[in-house]
Amino acid sequence: PVGSNPISVVVKADGKAAYVANADDRSISVIDTATNTVKRQITLSFTPTTLAITPSGSTVYIGNASGKMAKLSTSTNRITGWIGNTTGATSVTVSPNGKRVYVTTPNGIAVHTTSSWTNSAKLIAGTAGSSVLAVSRDAASVYTVTGGTDITVRTATGAVTGQFTVPTAVTAGTVNKDGTLLFLTSADGAVLSYDTATRSLLNTLNTGSSAGALAASPDGMELYVTDRAGGALRVVSLVPPNLRPEVVAPTGTGDAVTGRVTGSIGVTDGDGDPMKITVLTKPAKGTITFGADGTFTYTPTAAARHKAAADTAPLSALTDTVTITVDDGRRGVVQQTITIAVVPSNIDPTVKLTVGKVNSSTGVITGTVKATDADKDRVFYDGTTATMTGTLVVGGDGKFTFTPTVTARHAAASADPAAVRVAHFTITVDDGHGGVVEVPLALPIGPRNTAPTAPTLAGLRTDADTGRVTGTLTVTDADRDALTFTTTPPSRGSVVVNADGTFAYTPTAQARAAGAGTDSFQVTVDDGHGGTRTLTVAVSVAASTPGNDLPVLGAVAYSVHAVTGVVTGQVHVTDASPLSYLLASATPTAGVLSIDGATGEFIFTPTAAARYRAYFTPGEDQLTFTVSALDSQDGIPVDVSIPIAAVHPDVDGTLTLAELKNLALSGYVDIAKNPNGKVRAIDGTFTVDTVTDAASAAALLNRMSTHLGIPAGFADAADITMSTNAFGSVYYRLRPTVNGLRVMGSEVVLTTDSSGTVTSLISGYDPAVTSVSIVPVGTVDRASKVIDLVKADLLSDFGGRPSQATKDAFLATLSFDTELVIYNEDLNNPPQLAWRVVVTSAADSIYPSVGTRYFIAANGAKPGTIINEFSTAQHALAPVRSSGTDQLGKVRTVTAANTGTSIVLTDAVRNISTFATTYQSSWSGLPSIPGTAVGYTTSWLRSAVSAQANMIRVYDYYSTVLGRDSFDDNHAHVRTKALRRRLR
Repeated sequence: PVGSNPISVVVKADGKAAYVANADDRSISVIDTATNTVKRQITLSFTPTTLAITPSGSTVYIGNASGKMAKLSTSTNRITGWIGNTTGATSVTVSPNGKRVYVTTPNGIAVHTTSSWTNSAKLIAGTAGSSVLAVSRDAASVYTVTGGTDITVRTATGAVTGQFTVPTAVTAGTVNKDGTLLFLTSADGAVLSYDTATRSLLNTLNTGSSAGALAASPDGMELYVTDRAGGALRVVSLVPPNLRPEVVAPTGTGDAVTGRVTGSIGVTDGDGDPMKITVLTKPAKGTITFGADGTFTYTPTAAARHKAAADTAPLSALTDTVTITVDDGRRGVVQQTITIAVVPSNIDPTVKLTVGKVNSSTGVITGTVKATDADKDRVFYDGTTATMTGTLVVGGDGKFTFTPTVTARHAAASADPAAVRVAHFTITVDDGHGGVVEVPLALPIGPRNTAPTAPTLAGLRTDADTGRVTGTLTVTDADRDALTFTTTPPSRGSVVVNADGTFAYTPTAQARAAGAGTDSFQVTVDDGHGGTRTLTVAVSVAASTPGNDLPVLGAVAYSVHAVTGVVTGQVHVTDASPLSYLLASATPTAGVLSIDGATGEFIFTPTAAARYRAYFTPGEDQLTFTVSALDSQDGIPVDVSIPIAAVHPDVDGTLTLAELKNLALSGYVDIAKNPNGKVRAIDGTFTVDTVTDAASAAALLNRMSTHLGIPAGFADAADITMSTNAFGSVYYRLRPTVNGLRVMGSEVVLTTDSSGTVTSLISGYDPAVTSVSIVPVGTVDRASKVIDLVKADLLSDFGGRPSQATKDAFLATLSFDTELVIYNEDLNNPPQLAWRVVVTSAADSIYPSVGTRYFIAANGAKPGTIINEFSTAQHALAPVRSSGTDQLGKVRTVTAANTGTSIVLTDAVRNISTFATTYQSSWSGLPSIPGTAVGYTTSWLRSAVSAQANMIRVYDYYSTVLGRDSFDDNHAHVRTKALRRRLR
């Protein structure tokens, strides 16, 4: 409470303090408006009558009932002076500009100039009995009243500029904002409006039984009139009803060079009022200016732009906010917070490449990529990979080592002009802020070759009847090169050296007739990679019987049966004496060969495996054998080559199990069976059918259905999807349906090359899928219940303690795609009905991005149980390169991803995610798979760094060296989790 009989109150312009004059206590109470408590009581030596305060709030003028008006400093709360000619002041008015103080006294109106060095007021002549009603806003006009009805208009110094009379006695007055209207109140409750220019009455408004004090709002919008009798404050509107401004979502475009964002907040006012935009909260990352029409220019700082460019930038770094008010000048004020994207900025690093010389012994090349970054960013180096030419290992410091494979080095030594002698790689330099520079490497492959051993001669044998000399040149090559043999022509005969080193020397008839002797020839062995060896072979020439002419070779005629492939033929030899024929070479393994010893006729019946093998090998397969044609004294060797007729067992459109077995015996097709005896996998071209689309793939699978254990007609082209890898292999994946439901697992994958030739078949079909009940039950009998279950699981992973409103807002950004399927991806359990739920985030979601696939049991023993939950690596918002130390202490560049809220160890390109396993208390030593994605804290987990590096090497080897897409035992793409076992 204040003192006794408070008669007047004033408030500082900043609203922090109020001053109350207490007449009976002769004191001033200073009130703290924040706490509504009296913080100081100032004792006076006189009785206060009224108060007034300057616009600045620095001085309070106190009317004195019996003496001079006092000046009170609000900073010290002490009286600093007394103003003369103000005794008995009944009212005090300070001009709006604070330059003058008008005091109503019994002697008239006195005016005090606040800038005067004298503490005195000048009495205005002719103002006895008058009092001050109002001062205009510009302080140029002062309105006084005499006798209650006579109004005088004066200058600031008191000179009269006009007079007029009002119809009723007035009690108070005020001037509107622009000085055009004078408002007066009368004792009968009327509010009179006068035009200050013409001094004519414009309007009269009855507000109640009586009207006392009167004040106008600073914005000129309202009048405030006290009603003493009614005990109320009347508020009178001076303007028509107002429409508040409207602010829509801002639009803008950013300049990639300067980072400046220009746009508009789209502010409109239904009344067409001019609007004023005021910044309440400045942007933290830059500056912003607004035009009156709502256009703006935002300029981020260089530091903010670079921070926004970081791969690891949180969502908060990508935008800036500014809070503004839009005021239409008629109390229509709208507050709006605007979010503006920070245009990222980054300077790409520059690089210098240094490549060392090839190590002549190992072929290893070392070098360095040195990056310089103008932004002083930490630079990451990446590019470790394995190819057919070798392995490139790139360290976190930019040093690299290329180790060529033995095969590549050996190939580089080849005489073939098309041989690969340069290995090509790319090292990626990443500054972590979007600056990625790819550095191409062209590294020479150091050739390497081991020459073949010196050939040795073994098994030299001379046929006394035919004179043929046979033997074997034994030579080995450490590189297992295909060796070629070339010879110099012998002088007394001819020689043929086969690819396996065996040779046959045949002397001429003249040489034999000349009698026993010797001959020689030179053999050169070449490994095709610069390694050669030479050997001179000496052979004996067997003499023929004197006076006996040797048989003369005619033609070798044969024919091939178009169906059976059987070859029938005859060796034609002439001689004066009767001839006999016998097989002089080894018994063939490719079939059965019989020779008629009297006629030289022969029959060759090839094996099925030999014919199948001939189908796969390029060119024509042949059987070569030697027949000796003998007279009674001498003979000649006859070399016969006949074709092995190529055939594929599928040419007739059917494949029997026996035919499949013979295909396996050919060495070009491998076949594996399930425990139930059905075909599990075939590697090789088991059919002559060409597969070019889903329809032809389905036709082939249905033709193979008996061998696969699949019901006839089970394969439907609509259930087959097609994909192609970088090497041209085409995959036809049959994802079967049962009773209209898709089957997850139990897939059949057919592979072809780019021309449509079938190269493999993998079957994971499980006959049990056809007997699964397709009716969902219990708490998951419909999709809405399943979605509720998934929502609960997602919220359980939501960090902190979010409010229900936050939870609802998060869930509203998600979409849920539900489907009933037959789940057969777990070979340890029988197939079952399940709900497949795919959860994805909206592209513009501000919450952590979600990309999760659930499989939930739809019936069986535990309906509603989550069978499998898999979060895809592709949910990451942006790829990130980082570095970490592995378990061996080596610093490696790792590939991570920024989800917007955390950094996780995920290679989105290769779809490799790294998890740390956790354990559930109800399990006995079994980890929860896959566990928790490895995230970045102060460093990367060492075991996780090693795990990712190993998986990347394996992935690159399979994809770039082997050219394979791998399948797990469920016949889906391999998803391997590198697990860290936590000790308990």
